[in-house]
Amino acid sequence: VSDDALKWCLFPFSLTSDTISQLRSFPPNSLSSWEDVAAMFLHRYFPKSKTFKGKPTISSFQQQHDEALIEAWEWYQSLLQKMQTHGFDRVLQINIFLGGLQAQSKLMLDAATKGNIVLKTPEKISEIIENIAYNDYEFQ
Repeated sequence: VSDDALKWCLFPFSLTSDTISQLRSFPPNSLSSWEDVAAMFLHRYFPKSKTFKGKPTISSFQQQHDEALIEAWEWYQSLLQKMQTHGFDRVLQINIFLGGLQAQSKLMLDAATKGNIVLKTPEKISEIIENIAYNDYEFQ
C-alpha cells in the first residue's frame, strides 16, 4: 500500500466536523492530489491577508529584556507555527531569530558553540538551542 493511499484513508479521521463539512462542499473529484488538499487548507486557514499581517511580526522579532533564551525560542517558534505560509526559508528564520536576541543570549550561544553561532548551519543552531532548552528545563 502506498503512502498516499494510507494518507487518503486516514485523512478523514484527522478532521473536525467543520472541516469535513468544508471538504464536502468541494465538487466531487476536485481535490485529486495532496497538493490540492494542502492548497485548499492553506487558503482557508492561512489566507494572504493573514500572511501579510504575520510576516512583519516574525521579521521584527525581539527578545524581551527579562526573557530567557528558551522562552524567546518557544515564542518565535509559535509565531512561525501560527503563520505557516510566511515564506521565510530556514536560513532567514534563524537569522531573524539571532538578530532579535539580546547580547547576553548571543554570547551564551557563541559560548555553547565555542565560536560564532552564525557560522553554524540552521539545523545545528536549532539543535544547540533545543539542547540548551532541554538542559534549562532539567534544572528547573
